[in-house]
Amino acid sequence: MPGHSRCRSLPDSDKEIPANISPEEQKRLTQQISAAVDTDVIPAYKTFAAFLRTEYAPHGRTPYGYSLPDSEKRYQNDIYGRTTTHMRPDEIHQLGLREIDRIQGEMTVIAKKEGFSDLASFRASLKTNPKYNPPPLSRFSTTFAATLPRWSPNCPSSSLFSLSRP
Repeated sequence: MPGHSRCRSLPDSDKEIPANISPEEQKRLTQQISAAVDTDVIPAYKTFAAFLRTEYAPHGRTPYGYSLPDSEKRYQNDIYGRTTTHMRPDEIHQLGLREIDRIQGEMTVIAKKEGFSDLASFRASLKTNPKYNPPPLSRFSTTFAATLPRWSPNCPSSSLFSLSRP
């Protein structure tokens, strides 16, 4: 429908309009729908968007509920609930940065041990080097299915595996 490319609920082709509606009636209905969208729907959405932008959002709460009473205590409690530590947010952030440095250092040692000049080249090889990729799941499943009876010969049969018992 011209002018309404964003409105996917309007019929787009003859396949979407029932065959028992005449072409004249289809044209009339399409024009009425287009007029309703142009005169009622789009202006209503624009008015709503303006309300959200100018009245609602500017008077809403800030993130994390800082406008609530005892907001600092609430935030600290949320941090404790997620981290089980009484550290301040900046301390947690600094700890995270130190951990990134530590882990990247350990990874660099592994990369050099494996013959790579730096961590970036080691990471790039991880995508293509079969040494660092697990075998296909089908091979794992076959191996697992073959060894399962030895692990638990009295294991009841399961619909998850079709195992033949020796």
